[in-house]
Formats: sequence, structure tokens, C-alpha cells
Amino acid sequence: MRFLIHHLLYALTLLPQISAEIPSHTLPLLTSQDPSNLLAPPPQPKKQSHHTLVSTALYDQDSIDSWPDYFDHLDEDGLAPLTKEVQKWIWERQNPKEEECEGGRFLVTDGWASGLGSAVHVIGHHLGSALEDSRILLYNPSSSGAGSLYADPGCNRSSPTTTFDCFFRPLSTCSHAHALSSPDTTHVKTSHAVPRPYNGAPTYWRERLREELGEGLTDAFIKYWWRAQSAAYVMRLNGETAREVRALRMEEKRQKVWTREGEVSGMPFPLPGGVVGMHVRHGDKGHEMNLVPLETFMQAFHTLTSQNPLHFRSHAFISSENPSVIASASHLPTAFAPSTPAFPTTNLVIYTTDIPRINTSPFEQLNRFGKSRMTHFWLLQMMMQLECSAWIGTRGSNWNRLVDELRCVWVDRCAGVYVEVGSKGDWGEYNW
Repeated sequence: MRFLIHHLLYALTLLPQISAEIPSHTLPLLTSQDPSNLLAPPPQPKKQSHHTLVSTALYDQDSIDSWPDYFDHLDEDGLAPLTKEVQKWIWERQNPKEEECEGGRFLVTDGWASGLGSAVHVIGHHLGSALEDSRILLYNPSSSGAGSLYADPGCNRSSPTTTFDCFFRPLSTCSHAHALSSPDTTHVKTSHAVPRPYNGAPTYWRERLREELGEGLTDAFIKYWWRAQSAAYVMRLNGETAREVRALRMEEKRQKVWTREGEVSGMPFPLPGGVVGMHVRHGDKGHEMNLVPLETFMQAFHTLTSQNPLHFRSHAFISSENPSVIASASHLPTAFAPSTPAFPTTNLVIYTTDIPRINTSPFEQLNRFGKSRMTHFWLLQMMMQLECSAWIGTRGSNWNRLVDELRCVWVDRCAGVYVEVGSKGDWGEYNW
């Protein structure tokens, strides 16, 4: 001990000499009245977890100039096969140099007058047909299915047209004017029939998938893969939408946290690792699939979390157009009791968002609450689903399929569990 004290005192006597030899801008740190500063390492900034980095980048899409650059921070092992390669391929073919737009070959889509998830999948299908035929896909600015069903006139910013460009980045650097002046422009007006049919995915990518994954891939897998990749490209958020959705996410009063004590404040951003996302699709979807009650989702949730106690906490994010689902979800923590000793916690936490809801068709929601406003709320719910680590859903819903797809392209969470609680017949082969 005397030895240590002696050397410490000796070091302190050298301070004036040391200070004279050190640049003045460093002196405040080294000459602090606390001698421990001499021995302690400089403070290091807290390293951001990969989970936080990926979730933050998801909302910061407005900071990306070139779409392929978005994927630099994503772990390829956590993405759907060949994601980085195919996204770059689509972007390059859809975005030629401006002079190459003159006299180009185009396919102009009218889109599809359906729910937003369905409309995106149809446009992705048209994108596959265009690329199979070496064409560039563009929106028909006068078609309601290409955006005006979902956005207020002029995108609320005096835009000359109202297409999906109100929310998403343009499909191409080429314009509809280029298509009008081109001698080789075709149109697609229906969802399923396309000018150049293709089998699930453009031929080049069918072959690349077999090279990468081996023979024996099913047509259903290839179709599902292409729908994910094409939807991810179509839905790239434009700057205004990214900023709006990010602002909505940061509104503390809009984000609800429910525990056994009732509502508490302070939903974290991002949602912590181990949260399970559930989108309970009700509304008018009953004419296309069997509606699944919240109770069935929660049964699957309890099974998933109790069987994987080292990864999952009893935290869930729940979204739905049905107000009664959200109301019921808010009361779940007060009645929660673990069903097995292996359950990770005795406290259930439910996250929801305060947005307008009515248990009916998407179009009635849009008309009642405002088109652009409601679409922004839908996109917020999608982004929050992508903050989660596992999912429970019904792929008979296009919106649930988008959750499943984008978790494998926009974020590297494809290895997370997705539990299907709907009927297999509701979504097998995508119905078309």
C-alpha cells in the first residue's frame, strides 16, 4: 500500500511538468481536481445495439439517396436469400440515366383498387412482368388504383398527380411523359393478367435462386420470394412520408403501454428485443378468409414465449382496425397468470397505438378519417411491427403478408419466428 501511495504522490508532483508539454485544449481533462481522471480511460460513447441500429434506419429512409445503400447495415444472413443482389438489380433497371429514358420500353400500370397491401402486391406483380420483358414500370397518373384511393388530392402538397408517389419513392427516374412519347409502351389494367406472363419471379431470378439454394424449389416459394422483394421496392418511403411516420412514432401520448397496473407512460424506441408483433385483421376481410379472434393469437403467444423463455419476454405489440381488439388487449395484463413455471415473467406488457379505428373496409376508414392521414397511420403500424422480434398473424391478409415479407427485406429479422394462426387454405399459393 505504501508503495502505491508513494508512486501516486510522485505522479502528482509531475503534473506541472506534464501540463506544460501537453496542448492547452487537453488541459481541462488532465488537470481536473479529481485525481482519478488521470488513471481512468476516456469515456466511450455507448455502442448502439444492432437491433436499435436496424430499427432506427428503418425510420430514416429519407437519409438514403441510392436505394442499394440502405442495405449496407443489414446482416445478409438475416435477410431473405439474395435480397441485396435483387434490390440492386431492380433499382438499376428501373432507374436508368435520364438520357436512356428517351425512347425506352415501358409498362404503365393502373394499379389495383383494393386494400393497400393488396394494391402493393399487384403492383409488385406488374413489376415482375415489366422486368421480365426488359421494360420499366411506371404508374398511370390518372388511375385511382395507382394512388388516389389512398392519398388526398395532390398529395396535400400541390402535386400535379396523385399516385403512390405521395407516399413512396417514384418507381423510376423516367417519367410518364417518357412513356407517352415512346413508341414501345404497353398498359396493364387488371391485377392478374399481365402483358408478359412469368412464373412466380422473373426468369433470371428463378435461375439465380436455384444456383444459390439448389434444385427442388417450389413455384410457391419463388412466388412468395418475389412478392417480398417487389413489395419492398415499391414501398420505399419517400422523404415526406418517412418524416411523418417518424414523427408519429415519437409522439409519446400516441404510444400506449399496458401493464397489470393499467396504462403507464414511456413506450421505448425501438421496441425492445423479444417483443412479439401481432396484426389482428378483421374489418371486411371475413368475405375472403376466416377471421381469427384475439384469443387465438394470445394462445399462440403464450405457447411461443413459454417454450422460448430465454429469448422472449411477455411483451406484445398489437395492431388491428377493430377497436374492440385493442380495447380487449389493453385489459389482458391485469388478468394475466403464467400457465407454466417456465414462463419468462409474471408480468404481461401490451403495446398499442392510439390511431383512428373502425371495424370495416379500408376505404371507409380512408373516407372517414382522411386518406393521407389514415395511410400514414397504417404505415406507422407496419413499421412498429417491423421493430418486433417474432410475429403471429394470418397470411390470408395481404397486410400480414407484408409484415412477413418486409421483416425479411427492410430489416434483417427473417430468422425470427412467424406463427401462422389462420387457415392454410386462406393464403396457400397466394390465391392467384
